[in-house]
Amino acid sequence: MPLTAKIKNINYIAILDKIMIFSLYLYALGSHSSKSAISFGVGLVLLIWLLKIILLKGKGFLQKGHEDEGHKGHEGHEGYQGYEFKKPVPYWPFLLMLGLFLLSRNDISFIIGSRTQSQIILGVFFFLALINELGERKTIERLIYLTLAVVTISSAYAGYQYLYEGVRRAYGLARFSITLGNIAVMGAGVSLPFLFRKGNKIWQYLLFSGAFILNSAAVLFSLSRGSYLAWLGVMIIFFLLKSPKALPVFLIAVFLFYSFLPVTFQERFFSSFDQEESSFTTRVAMWRSSLEIMASRPLRGIGLDKFPENIPEEFDTEGFRDDHRHAHNNYFHFGAEAGIPALLLLLYSNYLIIKKLLLAYLSRKGEVEKGAPREKAREGDFYLTALLGLAGFLLAGLTVVNFIDFQSNHYFWFLAGAGLALIELDRESTAAAAGEKTEIE
Repeated sequence: MPLTAKIKNINYIAILDKIMIFSLYLYALGSHSSKSAISFGVGLVLLIWLLKIILLKGKGFLQKGHEDEGHKGHEGHEGYQGYEFKKPVPYWPFLLMLGLFLLSRNDISFIIGSRTQSQIILGVFFFLALINELGERKTIERLIYLTLAVVTISSAYAGYQYLYEGVRRAYGLARFSITLGNIAVMGAGVSLPFLFRKGNKIWQYLLFSGAFILNSAAVLFSLSRGSYLAWLGVMIIFFLLKSPKALPVFLIAVFLFYSFLPVTFQERFFSSFDQEESSFTTRVAMWRSSLEIMASRPLRGIGLDKFPENIPEEFDTEGFRDDHRHAHNNYFHFGAEAGIPALLLLLYSNYLIIKKLLLAYLSRKGEVEKGAPREKAREGDFYLTALLGLAGFLLAGLTVVNFIDFQSNHYFWFLAGAGLALIELDRESTAAAAGEKTEIE
């Protein structure tokens, strides 16, 4: 066979799909243990996604005509006929938000090399790639389980650090205790629906209860007050959605458990509300500073990464700029740096994701209550898993800027992409089943 014919017969898309799967597992393995693995995995995912879009939109030997079984197009479309984007949520708020972030500064070198800019941009495109490229339920479920396992291992190590090494604020496999607190809250939320899933075997109850306990303990050992509040918020959301009648029992149990905690943890939690405590007054000052900046530069903000340079003089004490490089709140921070339009788009993008997952979960819960098969309950559990993980991130982000934290940021976009990809898969399978039923009738 001539070389050109052999080249034409190569199933390029199948090869790229295998590399994509490898990249996703690489990210999952490094999701809280290795920044290099996260960078390499996410970078490969985006590169492969781009190549697939180019190839499936291309001409020449990738045009319609190679329609044998070995040359199926994207998501089962016969032949290389084009790339069909999945849109469980509209893309325009995410892309417009990124555009406004880019326009917040007139600095080309900044656009290319900014840590903040690159993390936000890569995170959003990672999310969009996951929506479009995660095409098998088993793969998505395995990735969610694997990332939960990695987060739990980090939390277990945090317990060792705090209890045996005497570290004041445990950080697990992360560099900072705040990052550990953020990730552990998300891990605790992700494990909850699996722990309370009906039909679990004994080993599954033991496994997921261990994951929940280790991640919850890591939240404590991080001494991150924002994570304490986020954990409590995640638990309240879970019981409101899963079993509202059990919420009072849970709150009483938390109060009793809190009463027996060492004084260190009790004081740390209550200091969140102590208006005389330095951390409290600092956060209030940063929030006021952000509002002042938004009032003075409402459209474009002051530019990403310029927050420390624009703190009003009344809040600028010795060393203040060096110690507080962000506004200790996702929304105040990006409102000040990128402007109010960008802030509104960030809020709207978050709303779209949360709304989609919430409605999907409530829909599955309603179907199960009406007698739908157990598989529907399983689908709902994974929607709730993603929802609680994202809720933990967003609640923690009310006292810290975790959209610029490397591990937390990527885990947020991973859960968002995986959750919405599952919704799309389930919608497609339901539509296909309805079509088959119509044909039979």
